[in-house]
Amino acid sequence: MVDSVEVIRTERIWLKHNSTLKRLTHISKNLYNEANYILQQTNFKDKRWVKFPELWNII
Repeated sequence: MVDSVEVIRTERIWLKHNSTLKRLTHISKNLYNEANYILQQTNFKDKRWVKFPELWNII
């Protein structure tokens, strides 16, 4: 029997409120989600992966 081990998979960094940083992180999240959606839809429809240059032109 193996003892359980707690693994920390994320790290939190606490920053003071900064509206510019908040806006940039929100845009970054949206860009990631949009790119991920395009990759998934292309994979499901065409059974292929979109390479970065093509994804860059789509977005």
